[in-house]
Amino acid sequence: MSEYKDKLTDQELSSIKRLVSDYDSIKIQLGDTVIAQHSLMSKLEGVKNAYNSIESGLIETYGPDAVFNLETGEIKQK
Repeated sequence: MSEYKDKLTDQELSSIKRLVSDYDSIKIQLGDTVIAQHSLMSKLEGVKNAYNSIESGLIETYGPDAVFNLETGEIKQK
């Protein structure tokens, strides 16, 4: 068994501090990605709602069998 020491070596302390710092930094980055994901999900929900609203209006105006060419705006029936 090695001799008991009451203090870490400078190298041991430096290594531990670096790893703890890296660990904390990664945890913060993960938290930021979760927050960003929630924000994007909320924005996506808003886009879906806007799309559904416009789609409902188009169905009401042109009928449920209307097919729209998104490049030209032409309308055809199924």
